Amino acid sequence: MIVARLLITMVWYIRFMKNWIKVIWRMNDKLEQIAGALNKKITGAALDIGGATVTGCEAVMKLVETKRATVNMRVMYNAMVAALSSEEARLMRGRFGEGVSLSHLADEFGVGRFRLGKMIDGAMDRCIEAVKGLGVNGSGLERDYGGIHIFREAYGLMTNNN
Repeated sequence: MIVARLLITMVWYIRFMKNWIKVIWRMNDKLEQIAGALNKKITGAALDIGGATVTGCEAVMKLVETKRATVNMRVMYNAMVAALSSEEARLMRGRFGEGVSLSHLADEFGVGRFRLGKMIDGAMDRCIEAVKGLGVNGSGLERDYGGIHIFREAYGLMTNNN
């Protein structure tokens, strides 16, 4: 019974991490735009003298937290890319960043779908290890990014499109 519960927990954890890895790949192209927009909002909120002080401070702090999360996601993305070969990075970017179909990627890489699946699994494992190497784990991803609307929305899309 305990072994079965442990196995279920491990499978859930790996699936959970894989979904967050997919979110990072999907969001990467947008992260710099999001950070720039957040900078403008932070500056605007900080300079708004007419607003309520406590409310204004809370708004600025929430924006700064979202920006910190955005920058951290970019750091995780860079660590994942560094851990992959250029072929694997193209594969992950195509599949999860651009949403390219498995059939199209199999043709592009000149392999069958089964082999492509194995390539994705191997690249995903290296991505998970790269993120773990930064001291990030599944519960940390959920805690730090799960409450931020743009990341929660992307996570929902990734889990619904498995």
